Amino acid sequence: MRYLSFRIRNFKGIKDTVVDLRSVTDANVFALVGLNESGKTTILEAIHTFSPDFRSLQVVGSSQRSENYEEIVPKHSFSTFSGNISIEATIEISAKDKIWLTKFIDKKFRVDPKSIPDTIKTSFEVTFSRGDFVRDYRTVSGDFKVLSPNGKVPRPISDEQRELFAEHIYQITPDISYYPTFIFDFPDKIWLTDRGGGVNRFYRSVFSDVLAYGGADFDIKRDILDRVRSEGFVLPFLEFLNAWRASSNKDKIRHVIFHAQKTVTDVVFGRWNDIFREDARGK
Repeated sequence: MRYLSFRIRNFKGIKDTVVDLRSVTDANVFALVGLNESGKTTILEAIHTFSPDFRSLQVVGSSQRSENYEEIVPKHSFSTFSGNISIEATIEISAKDKIWLTKFIDKKFRVDPKSIPDTIKTSFEVTFSRGDFVRDYRTVSGDFKVLSPNGKVPRPISDEQRELFAEHIYQITPDISYYPTFIFDFPDKIWLTDRGGGVNRFYRSVFSDVLAYGGADFDIKRDILDRVRSEGFVLPFLEFLNAWRASSNKDKIRHVIFHAQKTVTDVVFGRWNDIFREDARGK
């Protein structure tokens, strides 16, 4: 499953626009070019709102919560807006996706596999009345047919079933990460203990994943924190330094950090090489 395009309507300053991700050159990178305040960031926020991933939610939040919906109302009609804010995605459906999509939904019905096309349009909608939030929901377009548990003859999908099917599709849509410029402004320090706010939690979880990359049996607490905090190192600072220099724990931690360094180098540069289809290390 992959996204082919997005249509964004009534999202902040966007009245109606389409972002097409199909390319005749098979490009993997798309650039948004425009003047300041022309809506580039708003487009990214809207796309992220369609299917936000958990980690970027930790750091930047999302408009996909009812308490935040007022943030995405068209600014020129903030107190009077009535209608729908909509982010519609056109999605390419693979044969494997179709198998999952024809599973029983809510144990009541399943979608007839013959009625599922190779591309599907599905939307995230937020309804307002005179500036007040009414409801949010997902919908999917198409002439779908459904089969009941005991039925063999397909019948048209109902409005209620259509919303359930849209939620069913949402469960397998690719998560969308969105990080504004903060991601390049790395914090001066990252707490490896349970301290700090959302940004620190994000970086700590990333570091934990780096340590576990490739099936490596490394753990922040066991292989770093517990080695520094072991009973023999509960000493005044100068005594701690002397004891630490004489200990093999520092070399064991250094080995863990070396694994992390090598992983980041291989994975980050390797991914950039995949994207640009050339060796990016010199850049």
